[in-house]
Amino acid sequence: MFLGLFLIFLMWFTYERLKADHKSSYTNEEFWERERRASFSPTARIDNLPYVTLDESVIPDASCDDSEELADVLKELRSLKGKNLIDLSEMTNTDLKIKYGTSNFTALSQADSDFALLVSDCEKAADLLSDAGRTAEAYKLLDYSANLSGYGKLRQKADALHNFMTDQA
Repeated sequence: MFLGLFLIFLMWFTYERLKADHKSSYTNEEFWERERRASFSPTARIDNLPYVTLDESVIPDASCDDSEELADVLKELRSLKGKNLIDLSEMTNTDLKIKYGTSNFTALSQADSDFALLVSDCEKAADLLSDAGRTAEAYKLLDYSANLSGYGKLRQKADALHNFMTDQA
C-alpha cells in the first residue's frame, strides 16, 4: 500500500514539474520575443512627456548649525534643478524601449533615476531637518515629494509630521 501511494505521489510530482517547466519555457520565450521587438521599435517623441520641474522654494537653505550630511543632501537636491525628472517606475525597461524606442532609453532612464533621487533625497532631508527641530521645513519637503510621487509611505510620514506640528501649536 505504501509503495502504491509513493508511486502515485511520484507520478503527480513529475507531472507538476513538467507542467512548470513548460510554463517557464513559454514565459522565457515570450520575454525574449518582447526584447527582440523592443530592439527594433521606432523612436517616439519624448519632449511632450509629463516631466517634473523641481520647485526650489520647498528646499530650505542650509544653516551653519546644520550637519554636514544635511548640507550635502540639500546641495544634491539643488543639483537636480533644470534636469528632466519623470516617474517611470511603473514601466519595465522593455516597456520603455517598446514605447519610446531604444535610442531614448538612456535619456528616460536618467530622468527616472533623477526622479527617484529627488524623492529619496527629499525624504532623507526631511528626516534630518526633523531631527534638527526644523519640522515645518521637513513637512514642506515631505509633502512636496509625497505629492510628486504618490508614495503612500511618504504621505503617511508627512501627515504624521503635520499632526505633530499641530499638536505642538
